[in-house]
Amino acid sequence: MICPLCGLTLTASSSKGRWGNYYPYYHCSKGCKERQKADIVNVAFVNLLGELKFKAKRLQLLGAIIKDKIKKNNKESKTEIEKIQKEITKQNIRSTNARGLMLDGEITSAEYKEIKIEIETTITNSTRELNKLSNTLLNIESKIDSSIELLSNIEKLYMQRDTATKQRIIGSIFPRKMVFEKNSVRTLEMNRVVSLILNADKTFGGGKKGKHTDFGVLSCGVESEGFEPSSKQRILKVSTCLVRD
Repeated sequence: MICPLCGLTLTASSSKGRWGNYYPYYHCSKGCKERQKADIVNVAFVNLLGELKFKAKRLQLLGAIIKDKIKKNNKESKTEIEKIQKEITKQNIRSTNARGLMLDGEITSAEYKEIKIEIETTITNSTRELNKLSNTLLNIESKIDSSIELLSNIEKLYMQRDTATKQRIIGSIFPRKMVFEKNSVRTLEMNRVVSLILNADKTFGGGKKGKHTDFGVLSCGVESEGFEPSSKQRILKVSTCLVRD
């Protein structure tokens, strides 16, 4: 949160009430009089999340596009995995052959140790890369489905998560800080991918450029093209992560 008066980051603290209870507040630390009850601000933010109305068809299309892209990438990954597996097998054979040469007296014990160290280093590096590639292929579709579910129930799932996960969700959707004023939370920027799959015209300010509601402002610089191809044939490349426990 930033101060609507001076633009600096707000800090949080608690004040002790008359009956010994503590009440959290957000306030400016640079002398401004800005001071808001944390409970009110938190509820306003949940209301902002409640305004993120994602169309089911757009989410389904998004999931299908991502899955198709990953499948194509997986083909390349599987080819690379097979290549690494062959290299590991090759190095193991080299290790066996080197040991045989040492036993037959063709190479010295010192030479064998040097060769063995080189082979083991290669195998270790290859195994690390193999594990990295293999892990990217596990449960990809289920993770995509989970992310789509998160967007479909963002307000409800946000309320159920712990503080660390809530922070990750906020950071995934809102890359810039937010302001609380007029009893509402507003943001000046939203994740570009999220803004593309939102029904932005209805949810964030109608069809007139520059007009916005009190609860949020989008300034992503993305034209309202949805998923239909434009006459400009412009390709927009964006990336994001959707947080899911």
